[in-house]
Amino acid sequence: DNFAELHLIEAALKWDNRTEPLDACLNTSTHQELSGSHLEATLFQWLFPIFAVAGIVGNALNMLVLRDKKMKRAYFLFYCIALSDIFFFFALAPAWLASYKFFAQDMLFRHLFFNIKVHFYGFANWVSAFNIWVVCLISLERFIAVHDPMRTNRMELAGLTNKRVILVIIILTFIFTSYVHYNTLCKVKQLCHGTQLAQACMDVRADWSRFGGKNP
Repeated sequence: DNFAELHLIEAALKWDNRTEPLDACLNTSTHQELSGSHLEATLFQWLFPIFAVAGIVGNALNMLVLRDKKMKRAYFLFYCIALSDIFFFFALAPAWLASYKFFAQDMLFRHLFFNIKVHFYGFANWVSAFNIWVVCLISLERFIAVHDPMRTNRMELAGLTNKRVILVIIILTFIFTSYVHYNTLCKVKQLCHGTQLAQACMDVRADWSRFGGKNP
C-alpha cells in the first residue's frame, strides 16, 4: 500500500505543463504534513516558541542597552549579532507555523508556504552565516586588542572600521549562500479535484528525464 501510494504521488507530481487539478488524492494524516518528520514537527511546536521568545526579548533588551552612541560604537559587533538573531527567528517563523496540522492542511497557508519557504530558508542560511563570521571577527578583535592594542588603532586609521568590515561580511555571505534561492525548482499541483495542494521540488542538476522534462 505504501509503495502504491508513493507511486501515485510521483505520478501526480510529474513535471509537466498541465495546470488543471489531478484526480490523485494524498493521505491527509501523512503526506500533507509540511514538516520533514514527526520529530522535526515536535521540536518546532514545543522548543522553537521558547527559544524564539527568549531570543527575541533578550536580543531586543541588548539592543536597547547598546543604543547609546558611546555603547553602540564600542559594541557595534554585538549590536549586529543581536539584530541578526532576531531576523533569524523571524526567518524560521513560517516553518514553525507549518509544523501545526491546522496550518499544514489549510489551502491558503500551503499556497503561501510553498511560494516563500525556499527564500525564507535561504534568508535564514544567510543570517546564520553572517552570525558565524561576526563571532569570528569579535574573537579576532579581542585577540588583537589583548596582544597588540596599538594594532587596533592602526587598523582604524587604515580605514578597516567595524562598519566597513560588517558591510563586506554582509555582501560576501549573501553571495555564498544565495545558491539556496535557485538550486532547486519547485512545482505546485492541485490534487484530489482541487481540494488538496502539493509541491514537489528537485535539484536543478537532477535527472529530469524521468519526469518527462528538461533540465532548466
